[in-house]
Amino acid sequence: MRQRERLIGFVLAHSSERIALFGGEVYVHMKETQKRPFVVVRQIAIDPEFSNRGCGRKLYEFLAERAKATGGQHPTLAGFIWKRPSNRASEQFHRALGWILLETYRLT
Repeated sequence: MRQRERLIGFVLAHSSERIALFGGEVYVHMKETQKRPFVVVRQIAIDPEFSNRGCGRKLYEFLAERAKATGGQHPTLAGFIWKRPSNRASEQFHRALGWILLETYRLT
């Protein structure tokens, strides 16, 4: 997402079909337990100067539209929020968008 020539935010995501390329136990667990197909959000970031202006919401709306355009009528977006260190801002943001906590996964 840009304002004029300045990058103010981005979302890094990929389809469940490509999840095996990333390895890691969290991704393996998601592949085995989540409804398919889905889009996994690996990271979303907004420049702090532009927070609370709807930029994150717009990025997720764009991502959902792209997922629909590539074959999913009701795309499932899946992501994870690290509990340590805590990221309360991310938890509040996702809750405000209607995201729900499905499970807590502990790395081994």
